[in-house]
Amino acid sequence: VCDLPIVASLTFAEDGLTYNGITPDVAAAQLQAAGADLVGMNCSVGPAAMLRTLETLHNAAPELSFSVMPNAGFPERVEGRFYYPSSPEYFARQTRPFLANGTRLLGGCCGTTPMHIRAMRTALDEYLAGHSEQPAAVVVVEEPPVMAKSDYGVTGEEQPTELLRLSLIHISEPTRPY
Repeated sequence: VCDLPIVASLTFAEDGLTYNGITPDVAAAQLQAAGADLVGMNCSVGPAAMLRTLETLHNAAPELSFSVMPNAGFPERVEGRFYYPSSPEYFARQTRPFLANGTRLLGGCCGTTPMHIRAMRTALDEYLAGHSEQPAAVVVVEEPPVMAKSDYGVTGEEQPTELLRLSLIHISEPTRPY
């Protein structure tokens, strides 16, 4: 297709299936055969459900690298706004299991804030410090915010979100207003 790394990201539901009913092992095989360099998951579920699906993907294709971008939990509507219950500390605790299962592109989707990504970055730094055999160099990139200040969620932070990358280019869709 091109000489850039290809990241193919899917959305899996709580039951570990795509919305079309495809299992993680079938998805991994098909995307690998199509030339994907990295197979990923994003959106729809929080870190715990995404970890279960990642474990299935990793067991089916241990030679692949993966991307993981969970929501900050399953959203609840509170006073007309969506609330995502997963704390930054909870997100950080999921970093090691994600990395242990082949994750090489790590971030967050709906409901994550700069505090979530910062907590994951701290956990990533601690993980890398304890491993002599490290994955490719980590690059932290600050991008200009794409949301209005009032849309940063519960934190109200005005700082741009940090993205965690491991030697790959990440192209994502614009943030969707909910």
